[in-house]
Amino acid sequence: MVSTTASCLIIVVTQLVMCHVAGSGWAEWSRWSECSRTCDGGARYKTRRCSGVPGYDCPDRGIKYTSCNTKPCPPGTPDFRTEQCAAYNDASYSGYSFLWVPYHERKNPCALSCLAEGTNMVAILAPKVLDGTRCRDDSLDMCINGLCVPVGCDHELYSEMQTDMCGVCGGKNSTCHLIDKSGIRFQWIATDFGACSVTCGIGVKERRLLCYHTKKGRVLDPSRCKGVEKPVNMRETCSQGPCPPEWRVGPWQNCTRDCGGGVSWRIVSCIQTFEDGTQQLMRDSACDASTRLSSRKSCNGFICPTWYAGEWSVCSVSCGTGTHVRDVICRHVGDVFCRPGDKPRTVKNCTTGIPCYNLNGDIQERNVGQFRTGSEHELQGDQPDTTKPITKEDLLKPRFVTSTWDACSTSCDEGIRFRYVRCQVFLRYLDDFVDLPDEDCLEHEVKPDQYEACMVEPCYDMYAWVPIGMTECSRTCLGGVQETIFTCERKENGGRVEDAFCLESPRPQVERRICNDKPCPQRWELGEYGECSLTCGGGVMSRSVRCIQEYAQESVLNLPDFMCSKPGPEKVSGCNSKECPAQWAVGNWSECSVTCGVGVMTRVPLCQRERSSGLANVSRSECDVTLKPQTEMTCNRTTCPEPMIKPKNIKLYQLNKINRLKLFVGMEASILPDTTIIVKCPHVGLDRQKVTWFKNGLKFRRSKRAKVARSGALRIRRAFPGRDDAVYSCLIGGLEANLTIKFASSYDVLQATVFREKFLKDGASNHSLLNKTVLYKDPVDRKRKPLTLMSTDWSRCSVTCGGGLQSRNMSCEVITEDYYEVLPKEECFRNSDVKPPLIRSCNVEPCVEWRAGNWSECSIEECVRYHYAKQRRTVECLNLFNDTATDGGFCTDLGFPPDNIRDCFNPNCTVAWKTSKWSECIADCGEEGFKARTFKCVWAGTNRPAPYGSCELLERPRASRACRGPPCSSMVCEDESDQCELAGEMDMCGYKAFQMRCCLTCSAIDEEYDFTLA
Repeated sequence: MVSTTASCLIIVVTQLVMCHVAGSGWAEWSRWSECSRTCDGGARYKTRRCSGVPGYDCPDRGIKYTSCNTKPCPPGTPDFRTEQCAAYNDASYSGYSFLWVPYHERKNPCALSCLAEGTNMVAILAPKVLDGTRCRDDSLDMCINGLCVPVGCDHELYSEMQTDMCGVCGGKNSTCHLIDKSGIRFQWIATDFGACSVTCGIGVKERRLLCYHTKKGRVLDPSRCKGVEKPVNMRETCSQGPCPPEWRVGPWQNCTRDCGGGVSWRIVSCIQTFEDGTQQLMRDSACDASTRLSSRKSCNGFICPTWYAGEWSVCSVSCGTGTHVRDVICRHVGDVFCRPGDKPRTVKNCTTGIPCYNLNGDIQERNVGQFRTGSEHELQGDQPDTTKPITKEDLLKPRFVTSTWDACSTSCDEGIRFRYVRCQVFLRYLDDFVDLPDEDCLEHEVKPDQYEACMVEPCYDMYAWVPIGMTECSRTCLGGVQETIFTCERKENGGRVEDAFCLESPRPQVERRICNDKPCPQRWELGEYGECSLTCGGGVMSRSVRCIQEYAQESVLNLPDFMCSKPGPEKVSGCNSKECPAQWAVGNWSECSVTCGVGVMTRVPLCQRERSSGLANVSRSECDVTLKPQTEMTCNRTTCPEPMIKPKNIKLYQLNKINRLKLFVGMEASILPDTTIIVKCPHVGLDRQKVTWFKNGLKFRRSKRAKVARSGALRIRRAFPGRDDAVYSCLIGGLEANLTIKFASSYDVLQATVFREKFLKDGASNHSLLNKTVLYKDPVDRKRKPLTLMSTDWSRCSVTCGGGLQSRNMSCEVITEDYYEVLPKEECFRNSDVKPPLIRSCNVEPCVEWRAGNWSECSIEECVRYHYAKQRRTVECLNLFNDTATDGGFCTDLGFPPDNIRDCFNPNCTVAWKTSKWSECIADCGEEGFKARTFKCVWAGTNRPAPYGSCELLERPRASRACRGPPCSSMVCEDESDQCELAGEMDMCGYKAFQMRCCLTCSAIDEEYDFTLA
């Protein structure tokens, strides 16, 4: 076989390269392509070309994929498959446009299957999704070239690495612990603490919670652990050392110009933050200069809006005073308009300098017929005239009369105006006014001015806004703002005038500039004092005091106290130091002096004064006697009970030996020998020291073995039969109660123990007739114990039938292993819902007996066999109470009822064969044939069918006989069928068809039968 190298040697030089490639197969790999996604895991690829000779297939593949950009996408980023479906929203599908949302197809997850929103239609809009699209939402596997490729938890293609139950990729379940909850299928597991949330300073590190399947041993979706209690202490603080200084910026300040281009600025400071939360302003060199943010920026670069005024119109009048008007418009760019307050006026006054005359050619006088009441000072300038109407009588003596002012001598700025002033008097004989020399009026008043200064309006072009300086800085540190101050001045001499003179002058743009652009020094920030701790007597009030430094407006550093001036301000101050008035104070009321009835409670009053050290007792004379509180008060306790002894209506039976047994009067006790007993005589409203005990009616004598205690209780040590079995009585306050003590025999104890053994073994409540547990406080040991309602068996019924009664006895008992107590039955019924009956009805069925009637006659109507018939009679279950028949079920206990049917002898009960008529001869005409008939066994007296076999002893009649057919001639009436005899027996001759076919038989149907008797 020729080798590859040898074959290369015999190929021409131009084929050497091809021969070499045929040996290797693949060209070099290309560069990696761009990643298909920017986040959440995409794919990129590189290719290589197969350069083999024709017919040669290169091994392996010519494309290679790898994952890229595996970091999670930012919150709110659209799903990659959703974006691909949404790309077809504008495309027409079957003539319609739809909004497409992703649909996850399990069989083909890498096809672009989309659901038309609002419908159930699913369409495959592309045979394969873009590389890097997740195969499923709950998996890292991604689609590559239309195929689903596995992706490990390390986000590498074809990786088999998985996340362990602690959530660690490639882990061995060693970095977390399982929270043990026995029997629970799903459980939370906690990982170790993760990395600190910060790289410097104080941060937080947390554990991760994972939902773990305890049976399958794998991590599940957190929703599967919904409702399972989560562990606590999942977070703790962590320290990463002090952070390096960093740049902090304040807010941008107002622009230096409102329009036309200005500058805005902000504070940029280097701040050091310490682990205790305090901060310090550092030099700028301490921070990274390359990351420093700009502190200035341009602003308001748009053109300033400006008011433009047109030319004034001519004066609106030809004499006197009128107005000029003009148009004023705002020229602006965008939404920024001219300020309304700066708008030039559109109307102004004007004067012609020509007085207006009346029709007679005289100057109009306003004040003729009137006189002035104001002083001459009030009449100067433009002050309004104060006039009042006058009569002719008012001018009987000379007075000055003025005309109206004529127009101002100038149209703007200051001028002079003129009016006529005359001395006049009214002459009655002339009935008219007459002018007089001024001297005649000067005797009575001062002559008004004929000339005065006037101004129609300022000459606005003679005034202008002039800057005179800047306002004070708005801040003392951290950069304040100063603005230009403008005043209105006359152009020719610089004299200041009111702002109204510059109404027509354009207002210059206000300039703003930064001032005091320096850091603020450290200072103490003082809070407001709180309320005083006391209203008098010297209290204290406190406030917050902290050392701060402002590094930008509304940005404050909290500094250590040592960085501010010493000593620091006081945090606590005294207040309300005036002495408090003395006041009464009282303690609690004492107990009532009696336990029942009306008694007295007391308390001790104290005079106290509040001081800074607390309350102090002072002399009672310092308190107001009229305000002294009450020191005694009656107390009305419950009404004292009527004196009485409280006996216990209980029967006690001792079952086992007890060292000491406590008994009470009212009891009947059956005890065992050698038992120490204590007998008490409970009472109310009586003195226990005066109890007297009696034994069998005689006063009890004290001995070493038996005595009366100080409490009034009787104590007998090791009681013994024949000596201590007696009736003991306690006498107190004229009242008496008894206690009977007996000694039980062994037989009695055994019998009582056997009967109550089931109650001790299974619990009293299991055999009690009560429907629930009723507890009773046992006076023997003062413990609550269940009551048992016991009963005997029901007695025999008082009657055997007709309704009787049964009775039983009940016993309400407390049963223990050492004794049992019999209580009144009411104790069991007191808290129980049921009350079992003591008597019940029984044998309520009526008293009955079977009663039979007389036998019927032995009639041939009921023959049963040869010479025998049946007799019948009635048999009833009779209620003896009312002698009426009742349901037979009540007599079932009486046994079987008497017979109601029997056989009887009757010689008339005989049988016979009953035959039918012979049929017509069954033969053709002229031929030999036969006749037939039927027969049956019947009772001779009634022709009723007899039982089968009754006629066996009788000779059977013949059923057929020979005959000859009719002569062969035409007959008018004849039978056409062999079965016509049967038609006659079956009464079929009533039908026309049978009458015609069986004419002979039907014609002779009335002939009689013949019988053969036994």
